[in-house]
Amino acid sequence: MSFSLNISKFVEKAKVNPAAATKKAFFEVSNRIVLRTPVLDGFLRNNWQAGVNSPKLSRIDTADVNGGAAKTSIG
Repeated sequence: MSFSLNISKFVEKAKVNPAAATKKAFFEVSNRIVLRTPVLDGFLRNNWQAGVNSPKLSRIDTADVNGGAAKTSIG
């Protein structure tokens, strides 16, 4: 089953706005990616950054094993 079909079924079942459902799914998946990134010193986990239409090329120079900066960037 495709991702778009899963979202459509969720929207139909929950009777929510499709854009809101997609946004919520994005944030949940993004946070899981951040939290599942292996941690040695926190830099890798903390440097996940969301961008629209182009990648973010900047680097966050602080280590955070909880990925605080990444979570802020995502949403």
